[in-house]
Amino acid sequence: MGKTGKKSAWKLFLIVIATVLLAILALRLFPDLSPKPLRLIRTWKAHKSPITSIAFFPDGQRLLSASWDGTVRVWKVNDGIKRAEEGNEKF
Repeated sequence: MGKTGKKSAWKLFLIVIATVLLAILALRLFPDLSPKPLRLIRTWKAHKSPITSIAFFPDGQRLLSASWDGTVRVWKVNDGIKRAEEGNEKF
């Protein structure tokens, strides 16, 4: 490796070290930036076949789920209780 190659490698090394140090400093100063581990909040026994769509109502308190079995269900988010069900028509 020539003189120019060594200088370029050294500059790249310094850039990488500076980037890592800045990332560590940023995570120390702003701990909210670090990713939080995911945790399971709630599971529901919802449909007999795979769910194809879900959507929250604008109030954020209810969830709508639709499935290949032809049903649409409305759930209360806080307790997971099914509030309504429509469907099962065969096409």
